[in-house]
Amino acid sequence: MDKIKIKDNIKVPTNLNQYILKGIDEGEKVNNLKKKSNTFAKPLKVAAMVGIVSLATISTAYAVEKIIDYFELRSDSKYKYEKDDFLTYSEDINLSKKDNGIEFKVDTIAVDDGFFNMTYTITSDAKISDIDEEYSRAFAANPVIKIIKDGKFVNFNDYGRFDNTEAIFESDYVLKGILRKPISEANIEKGTKLTIDFDYIFGKKGDWSIDIKLDEKSTSSQSKKYIINKSKDIVKLEQYDSDIKNDKPKYKDVTVNYTIDNVVISSFGSLITTTEKSKDLVYNEPARIADMFVLRDDEGNYIDVINQVGNLPDTANKPVTNTYEFIRNNDNIKSLTLIPFVFENKMDDYSEKIDIKKLPTAIKLSKYGKVIIEDFSVTDDEIIYSYKKDGALPYEADIAFYDKDGDEIIIGSMVEDFVNRKDGTHTKRHMLTQKKYKDMAKNIKYIAIRKNNSLKLLEDQRIDFKLK
Repeated sequence: MDKIKIKDNIKVPTNLNQYILKGIDEGEKVNNLKKKSNTFAKPLKVAAMVGIVSLATISTAYAVEKIIDYFELRSDSKYKYEKDDFLTYSEDINLSKKDNGIEFKVDTIAVDDGFFNMTYTITSDAKISDIDEEYSRAFAANPVIKIIKDGKFVNFNDYGRFDNTEAIFESDYVLKGILRKPISEANIEKGTKLTIDFDYIFGKKGDWSIDIKLDEKSTSSQSKKYIINKSKDIVKLEQYDSDIKNDKPKYKDVTVNYTIDNVVISSFGSLITTTEKSKDLVYNEPARIADMFVLRDDEGNYIDVINQVGNLPDTANKPVTNTYEFIRNNDNIKSLTLIPFVFENKMDDYSEKIDIKKLPTAIKLSKYGKVIIEDFSVTDDEIIYSYKKDGALPYEADIAFYDKDGDEIIIGSMVEDFVNRKDGTHTKRHMLTQKKYKDMAKNIKYIAIRKNNSLKLLEDQRIDFKLK
């Protein structure tokens, strides 16, 4: 039997304290920060010390009030399904810093082994849309937030992703937002010092860095971190080059050493962290697994893996660590199985066209699973639809739109995805900003989903591991 180390859960105090964060004494520094990757287009800047910040008395009641205010302001929040968790576990922080006519304030924070959750307010002396017309939309005005520990980014590969944050205008001068960031790769303990920082806010440079210290830790969110550390050499057949003269692809077996580092189960979500490395090259780059896996529980049910955006290896034999979120389908999972997959050399076509007035309906995408389209609607400003996965279905549903004659409608839009982590419902919102696309959307009568017939699960390469 495999030995699995389990990090004991800390007892829950009756006062429901989460992480209580206070400003670090003046003079604390975050030193030796260097640009780590060409992912960043602009130079990284972090303040050397906290400077002058405002600090209010920590109050759970006040935190609840702020959380309620936010969700009343944005009733369509993609985090509305986690509202009760924010209400239960958030603590009031009320730390702020102002520079260049803009004030950034941390309103509330809730942290556990898996996630760093923060609500915040940004106030501008000038009307925000007057700074730049682009900032008339909240999602465009919302800045990229960096969390730094020991001079390094927390979950570096997560930097710059927009699916872990959202914002809404409270007024022409005030932007409110939520950040929900996975942090399971970091070792977060009592006394840990973190820095919240930005390169720019509303296109302006400035010093809005706020250093915070995790003054007291409790796992009132019932988080558990399971240390797995189980590795396997995964072998798979990969196309590695093409015979241009004969137009024939070339294949070979490649080996990737894949390690399951840990699994976090918490009220805010579930995470699996992996590390991989390979010496075999595919098109002159290291072979990889990355997010090309599905999860199955001990009862044989496939688990939906979401937010599959990973850091890719760029050098042979270089370890790369990634964290992926999954939706647990029950609270008593005893073990999991990670199964790598490949896409065989087949063309995946679309399903039959479905009348949007005849929903809900189930569409089989492969021998491994189906998608249930629950609803579909078009308003003056958006296209919005919801679906659930049933079976082994990696990635999001790729849905195409058609008019009454069956001709495809190509619509340009800003797309926002969010998931109900309580029941597994995916919702996709296409925000329509141009009149021509708004008019085109009104002609949508049918939809279809791209199939996954080329999907092949590598059952013989699976990794089984226990959580209890």
